Amino acid sequence: MEVIALKRSSKKDRPNEGEGFEPLMIQTKYDSVAKEYDRAYKGVRWDIYDMITWSCIEPYLPKASPKENALILDAGGGTGKWTARIASLGYKVVLFDISEEMLNIAREKLSKLNLLGQVELKKGDITEMPFPDECFDFILCEGDPLSYSVEKHELAISNLARVAKKGAVIEIGVDNFFRVLFSSYRRTKDIGLVLGKIREMLKNRIMFRDPYNLPVYPFTIHELMKKLAKAGLEVLHVLGKPVTFCLIPREDWGKYDEDPKLREELLALEKELMAFEELACLGEHIHVVAMKPHSQKK
Repeated sequence: MEVIALKRSSKKDRPNEGEGFEPLMIQTKYDSVAKEYDRAYKGVRWDIYDMITWSCIEPYLPKASPKENALILDAGGGTGKWTARIASLGYKVVLFDISEEMLNIAREKLSKLNLLGQVELKKGDITEMPFPDECFDFILCEGDPLSYSVEKHELAISNLARVAKKGAVIEIGVDNFFRVLFSSYRRTKDIGLVLGKIREMLKNRIMFRDPYNLPVYPFTIHELMKKLAKAGLEVLHVLGKPVTFCLIPREDWGKYDEDPKLREELLALEKELMAFEELACLGEHIHVVAMKPHSQKK
């Protein structure tokens, strides 16, 4: 398997620890990696991640007939992986992303699949969405868009809730705070350095992650659920993705790409573990399925 390394920022290009939401920085970084982006996310780890994500998306897609009567928002959808899959089922999709170059890659991909007629590509960020209230039947905000919103994440959540129709499902993927702490411990044996890093993360909740070195806000499950509830959303389901790689030493990850039998066993195990919401805290990402209720609770 070919592994593509994405361009990393040099230390001099990194923002200071604790800096907040910087849309231009995010746009510039993703513009620079757009051509290599899809190729960088290959292998069994990402196959499992995608399997979990689609298993959450597909059952909650609108039951409209015909499907083109339903309008889907892929917020922060990048090169259109999920837009293409959803549009192929017959839905109309708005692919909204902060990076023009990522949208260009998506446009090429959708054109080859003859899906451009079903998709509107629009540039912008999720803290300032230019859509009217209650216009989407389903919203996906997958990956890191919400975590990239850093101190503006509550504004982003309220925007997602605002543009969703009553009864619409909103699915959100974010970085998991506890896996970030765990990863900090695994990367060094210097306990003093680890404890200092953990204290800093607890203090400001903003950290940098490879490969982009952009500021992100990692969430705890309880925290994310509370903030969704504050925006008037009801949480239907929570899971971690993937959780099996928390149990496997990083140096052994490549074995599961090389051995088809191990690969299938790992996929099967992850499917079983998905049934246990208690394990969500082990996932690299947290995936939440929420709904905008037909009537707000008093």
